[in-house]
Amino acid sequence: MRKRTATTIICVLALALLLSACELRAEHLVVVEEDGSGTVECLALLDPQEEDVDDFLDGRFADLPNVPDGWTQEAVDDGDFEGTRSKASFSDPAELETLLAALEEANEEAGGVGEPCLGLFTEGDDSLLTVDAVEARWSQQIESDPESDDELGEEISEAVAEAIDLEISVRLPGTLDSHDGDVAGDGTVTWRPTVGEAVDLHASSLLREVTNRVAGPNRYATAAAISERFFEPGVDVAFVAEGRGFADALAASGAAGTQDAPVLLTAEDDLPNETRDELARLDPGRVVILGGPAVVGPAIESALEPLAGEVDRIAGGNRYETAAAVAVEFFDDASTVYVATGRNFPDALGGGAAAAAGGHLLLLSEPDTLPASTRTQLERLAPERVVILGGQAAVDDVVESQIRGLGLAVDRISGADRYETALAVADDAFDTTGTVLVATGASAPDALAGAAAAGQTNGPVLLTRADRLPAGLSAGITALSPGDVLVLGGPAAVSNRTALELEDLLTIAGP
Repeated sequence: MRKRTATTIICVLALALLLSACELRAEHLVVVEEDGSGTVECLALLDPQEEDVDDFLDGRFADLPNVPDGWTQEAVDDGDFEGTRSKASFSDPAELETLLAALEEANEEAGGVGEPCLGLFTEGDDSLLTVDAVEARWSQQIESDPESDDELGEEISEAVAEAIDLEISVRLPGTLDSHDGDVAGDGTVTWRPTVGEAVDLHASSLLREVTNRVAGPNRYATAAAISERFFEPGVDVAFVAEGRGFADALAASGAAGTQDAPVLLTAEDDLPNETRDELARLDPGRVVILGGPAVVGPAIESALEPLAGEVDRIAGGNRYETAAAVAVEFFDDASTVYVATGRNFPDALGGGAAAAAGGHLLLLSEPDTLPASTRTQLERLAPERVVILGGQAAVDDVVESQIRGLGLAVDRISGADRYETALAVADDAFDTTGTVLVATGASAPDALAGAAAAGQTNGPVLLTRADRLPAGLSAGITALSPGDVLVLGGPAAVSNRTALELEDLLTIAGP
């Protein structure tokens, strides 16, 4: 792209400043379609408040004597501002740069008669606009050199740079996913950069449809969508847990794996339509409510009765006892037992999927002491291995010592954060996998519903940030060589850009 000289910019702006009562505005809009075509519109406007400005308007802001090919140009006078509007259409980004270069050249030949596209010129080798299958990207630098040879000098040029009102808007196709500016309701991103310093402007929008997402508009609908994806009608058991907590659904993950059963979510006193519809489709022989009436109210039990051959409840006096009651109901023996804190969910989410996929049990503990109900089940089952999930803040050395005191072998799996812990669990439990499920690490419901599905996919549930992949996730997924990577939850939980990045890992990992 041609380099626009700072002198030309400063001359025009300085003249505007010296006219003391004159305000210079530059407003531009670039609209880009999915195929890279689009339109560009540039306005250069003055606010005249003295008679002496009229000659300047008639001269410098008159129509170009020779409007370059591809452009149309018209005078603008709305009673407050006067100037020039230039318009053009382009078939691809390269043509946009060519059009802008032609307009710049025409202005220079005419003596700088209005600078109708001030700022829409790039410096260096970077393209003004790039479009590919994933995103459209606008990158821009605007630069004015205060050390130019212009006789007005640095002081005047900096004052002019502060006086200009420069606005550049870019409207890109698809769902706007990241930007560095103000966003309008129609997806237009607008910057108001300062001329006089280099600025880097960026906006992008997704052009490719996200096809690897399993989601609904809320946590209940997402759990139902996961169930529908992985479970056929006629299941023997379906678990129902309260959707605002995490402990009961987490405790059911291992049992869900042994029973080939989904975990669906409910509100405390109102059965969501999505859960009701999915249970009607599943036609389960039995629905198991997890937690007592204070967690899942009697009204839910009544609403579930027409949807299954049998409805019963597994509950204890607290979350630790409920997890233990699940163990009593569904496990006569266990080679491996996972132990997670009952106080918080992050470290345990990956463990729930590992338990479901391996048909193992998951029990809960206080951070600093082993609950009596959990101890009883460990003594009853005498597993070959107990795996503590998370670091000392989750389950400390006191609990580990208490478990070892039962004569059991104990391992601890943890990472620097929840994302690394989930990766470490996956590395321990899975060599390869057909399907990797990825959910947000910021909340529990999507990963909990996904943990039950891990019994069907024989793969892990890994965690991601909403707007970017955490360190190590790409490498971890690639090492598993999955045939599919599915995102659990909607764009608010895992952005479209992140979902596409995960999908693209398949081309690296291979089946």
